[in-house]
Amino acid sequence: MGLTRSLLLLLNKLNTELDKVEKLFECSLPKAHYQRRTTVKKVYVQQHQLFTTGKPPTDRIVSIGKDYLRPIVRGKEVKAVEFGAKVNKFQVDGISFIEHLSFDAFHEGNRFKTTIFKSQKLTCTKVKIAGVDAIYATNINRRFSLQRIISVRILREKGGLQQNMKHNANSFRPRSPKKGPAAWKEASAKKRNITI
Repeated sequence: MGLTRSLLLLLNKLNTELDKVEKLFECSLPKAHYQRRTTVKKVYVQQHQLFTTGKPPTDRIVSIGKDYLRPIVRGKEVKAVEFGAKVNKFQVDGISFIEHLSFDAFHEGNRFKTTIFKSQKLTCTKVKIAGVDAIYATNINRRFSLQRIISVRILREKGGLQQNMKHNANSFRPRSPKKGPAAWKEASAKKRNITI
């Protein structure tokens, strides 16, 4: 508590002294210098607010050099918090397209409709089948896909890449109530007619 108070006091003193020196000598410094000074002043305001009120600031600055970076809480075991851009992308015939890029946290599941519309606009064809992660399996997205007659395949992650690929291949395999090799030949013939 005492250390935080003294660091805030020193940062405020440094800012006021630098302001005095700049006014006294009327020096013009590079634009990058002024941007960093502005960022340091914002950091002081945010940290002072956090110290006095106890409430974390919105759009917290974590890097003076890159003030647009925001911490994104991921909840993973290895890295609980990540920094950098968050991207929502879609893939058409093996080619990836960025649908949304943001340095702030957002929920990918809410971007299903816009992703479908962008894909249709880009390819000039109606989307019939969409393979999505489990995060997209919301009631709103299900209703949307039912209205638009889009078959949605939910790809669940289980362990590493190889297990995931096996699982994905099995999730697309047509099921047949019949047993034996004849049933599998029939099912695989049906599978070939499906275009993704």
